[in-house]
Amino acid sequence: MSKVENKLGLCLSGGGFRAALFHIGTLAALAERELLHKVEVLSTVSGGSIIGAYYYLKVKQLLEGKRPGCSAPTPSVYVDIVKEVERDFLAAVQQNIRARLFLNPVKTAKMLLEEDYSRSDRMAELLDQHFYNSIASVNRIKLADIHITPPSHIAEKYKKDTARVAAEHKKEDIEFSAKKYNECEPYKIPVLTINATCLNTGHPWEFTGSWVGEPKRKGLYQREQNTNRVLPQLRFDGTYEGDEDDRKRNIEGWQQATLDTIWLSDAVAASAAVPGIFPPLPIHELYRNSAKNDFVVELSDGGVFDNQGLVALLSAHCSCLIVSDASGQFVDESLLSTSLISVVQRANDVMMERIRGYGYFDLGLRPDVSKKLPESDPLRGEIYFVQDSAYTHLREVAGSGVILPGPGDKEGGMVYSLSGMRTDLDSFSDMESTTLMYQAYSLATEKLRDFCPECGQGAVKIQRWGFLEIADVIKNDQLRLAKHLIVARNKFFKTFRLAPVISWTLVLVPLAPVIIASLYRLYINRETCIELTLPGVTVAELCGYALIALIAIMPMSAKVRAWFKTVRWLRTLIQNPFTNAGLKIMGIGVAILSLSVSIVVFIHLKIFNLIFLKVGKLKLK
Repeated sequence: MSKVENKLGLCLSGGGFRAALFHIGTLAALAERELLHKVEVLSTVSGGSIIGAYYYLKVKQLLEGKRPGCSAPTPSVYVDIVKEVERDFLAAVQQNIRARLFLNPVKTAKMLLEEDYSRSDRMAELLDQHFYNSIASVNRIKLADIHITPPSHIAEKYKKDTARVAAEHKKEDIEFSAKKYNECEPYKIPVLTINATCLNTGHPWEFTGSWVGEPKRKGLYQREQNTNRVLPQLRFDGTYEGDEDDRKRNIEGWQQATLDTIWLSDAVAASAAVPGIFPPLPIHELYRNSAKNDFVVELSDGGVFDNQGLVALLSAHCSCLIVSDASGQFVDESLLSTSLISVVQRANDVMMERIRGYGYFDLGLRPDVSKKLPESDPLRGEIYFVQDSAYTHLREVAGSGVILPGPGDKEGGMVYSLSGMRTDLDSFSDMESTTLMYQAYSLATEKLRDFCPECGQGAVKIQRWGFLEIADVIKNDQLRLAKHLIVARNKFFKTFRLAPVISWTLVLVPLAPVIIASLYRLYINRETCIELTLPGVTVAELCGYALIALIAIMPMSAKVRAWFKTVRWLRTLIQNPFTNAGLKIMGIGVAILSLSVSIVVFIHLKIFNLIFLKVGKLKLK
């Protein structure tokens, strides 16, 4: 039996748009070798969740018979889907989501004033607007609506038909079973699992089309030293399994109401909410604490717990695992800064590297250990199912074809520069994105030869992927590519490093009249004595100005925003801002700040972002 005839799972790691673009190359290699349609579980984290959800919605169209011009799935259709993803996803990335967070002054003011509306909420809206709405054909798609149900004549064959279900429901109400479908059909329904981290409990959190909550911790994953509460999976069908047993229970009405308001983009935004950059995404009214008060679930980046997404595949008992890993990797530092922030960041990097290493150690250990354990050992049942795995990561150097030059483990090679590329949600140029896709494609193609040698053996048709054009640049213009990859590690001012002349000209030319006039005025008054007098400002006036400035910037403090949310008399005031002079001043300050930021962002998008994308074209005209 072929290995991939068993349960095949695919991990798309975190790492911002860097990871998302890298994963497109992996998807291309899988589609080319006719493996992509065999994936039964798709586990995604952070940037991998952004691209994973995008790809999943296209597969949903296909398997539900709603893909335009396509009557049935075939391997070639999956190739076409990845080609569409390659083209359209990059176009959306180049809209610069990071900058657009602050483009709308009204939304910026709302982020400053409202405690329950943060950058994470705004990111969810932008993900819908630029990525998901066009595929889902609705303004926003609910998480409960992402499950895939094939056309009725196919779904009818795979309904749940157990005696218990038949007794409790009318025959026509029995649900479609994706598990039974995948056991028989060649084109699998990939169960999308979007991974986040619950900061309340320190456990992984999963979003799927069937449930939300923390995965069960049994056997290998249940240890006495972790006694924190496990938040049970709440299902969209209105049931959940209790902490103390596996008995199905009905959820409360207020829980169901909350489940009905969770959007796909909310799940992706929570999965990509990098700590320190994006605040946690809160979900109210899902659970209650011991005092029967709201237990607000605070969700952060899935990479905090598992940046590769392995836990979800192991929990689903996938026997064959493919891991596309574009996460950041530990960098040697010969001269380390000892400032407080640098040390904290370095310590965090050490812990993340430890988590990453343990995940791969665990994955590689399972097939061998399971064979040595006696059949009576309970651990054997928790690890035996892993037969084989294949993974790629950014520090690897391809071994054949037109390769990106190494070394990958130290400075001096393009592979090393690629691994240091920023993990951000800003624009990525054609040079950056195609290099990421090409490198992932090259590595995945090599790994898949060993992972599944029988898949398309001797008959793999090399597709005309757009990212293959970077091979000509690798061969003929390495100096230009190397410069782009070195600059690509910077989050800001990339345009000034790649095109300094035009960038500085655009900055200085508008200021030239002011500079010339100032210099001329200084010249004609060069012999004039200037007497400086102290401004006639009293201490009381100075304190008044300071108070106005303080009130104006108050919304920038998370603590102050929390006060306005929780303190009753402050909430009353903010609901009627024109009755209080201090709130009027604060509102004016927020309006000025929001408008100023929006103007700067608009200029960046219309001028410097376009210059950056033009300089980063594969072929300069």
